[in-house]
Amino acid sequence: MFAVMVSTLLLPMFASISRKSAALTELIKLAAVVLWIPCVAGVVFAVVYAPQVMELLYTYQSPYSIEVFRWILWSILPMATISIFGTLLTAKGYLRLLIQTATIAALGNGIANWYFIPANGALACAIINVVTGCVVATVYIFNGNRLLTNAIPKMYWLRLLTLLFILFGLALVLWVFDISLLQALFVFGFGTFASVLMLKLVSIAQIQKNLPILGIKFR
Repeated sequence: MFAVMVSTLLLPMFASISRKSAALTELIKLAAVVLWIPCVAGVVFAVVYAPQVMELLYTYQSPYSIEVFRWILWSILPMATISIFGTLLTAKGYLRLLIQTATIAALGNGIANWYFIPANGALACAIINVVTGCVVATVYIFNGNRLLTNAIPKMYWLRLLTLLFILFGLALVLWVFDISLLQALFVFGFGTFASVLMLKLVSIAQIQKNLPILGIKFR
């Protein structure tokens, strides 16, 4: 729901900005900070602490259901990526590409589910969903990047990937030391904020500069 809300906000912004404008690249970076980074943090933490999270949600859980839950969580990351770059392609009129990609992905997903679900059940469905989402997200990123005069630097993508590994490592350390869920959540949140600043994915100055795009003004 959060991704849908953000993509709804992004659509008129992408449409109003010229493809040759550097502001388009900056807006995509801002969208990544607002949407993708919180999704990465939430998914990584929930994947590592999946048994504890499932215990809060259900009175009974099995190792199989926990594994399915983890794969479902991973599918959030490509969904968030699609929300950003799919909205960009929609705003720039690339509907044919979107329809073709979605059709091929849906057919491939359906065939894979038909073949693997009888033997592997819900786990197969969750894994196929992640794979399909990653393929679609890759197509959208590639074509969305071609629209930008100032393409998003490869180093920025590398820093985002580094953040994923740092957060996964932090969550594993907290889990190994058997830190309680609430305490781990607090430490993990602080670690996420520090990692984002350390990797220079965003700075306080950039936040103040770009927030007016979303209608938020600093005084």
